[in-house]
Amino acid sequence: MTIFDIIVAVILGLCFLFSLFKGMIREVFSLLGYLAGYVLALNYQDDLAESLKEAVAQPVIARIAGFVIIFLVVRISFGLLGRLIRRFMVSSTVLSIPDRIFGGVLGLAKGLVITAIVMFPLSLFEDTYKKATQGSVLAPYLEQIANFMSQEAHERNLLDKFPKISVDDVKSKIKQLSDLDKLSQDMKEKKDDLFRGIQEKAKQAVKDKPQEEYSDEDKDKLKKMLNTFSDK
Repeated sequence: MTIFDIIVAVILGLCFLFSLFKGMIREVFSLLGYLAGYVLALNYQDDLAESLKEAVAQPVIARIAGFVIIFLVVRISFGLLGRLIRRFMVSSTVLSIPDRIFGGVLGLAKGLVITAIVMFPLSLFEDTYKKATQGSVLAPYLEQIANFMSQEAHERNLLDKFPKISVDDVKSKIKQLSDLDKLSQDMKEKKDDLFRGIQEKAKQAVKDKPQEEYSDEDKDKLKKMLNTFSDK
């Protein structure tokens, strides 16, 4: 094994371990984010590179920058979407064993996609690429994965299934997702405030009314009600 193979193995191992803790739902969207980001970046990098020519003089660097920008924007968008969907679909924060196992498997697949994606900008520097992958056991397989993803995107016209987007459009979507996350937090805070308000009013009612006017049954009911709100 070469140093390149060791680095790839470490990436795959880390992706597997991290995904065990994230669970299946988030990993599905994470994997989709990497795949969609790669396909879109591969096909729209030249368009964005044209816009970056004034800031970046070298065409190769402009292509890499365009690829990275598009990829990251799409990847972050899918990541935020996965977080929100899991939060709304699963009320419990504890992940089940099957959820973790499937998440780990998807994480391993994501690791393969990540390393295949890294091959693209590296391949633009031919001499460096040959030195890095010379004698590598895994490099040929990663090249096949990268070529397969690119060919499938073209042959199946996957790009036609994506809406025409721009970087500004994606930024707008990210802001909308952030607003949804903020709304969820605000609703939780308002619910907690409501419970605290009801609890305070119940306590005040107990103080204002003499204890002898309450029956034992009333006292038990008030005590249970206060305990219920305290548990929220």
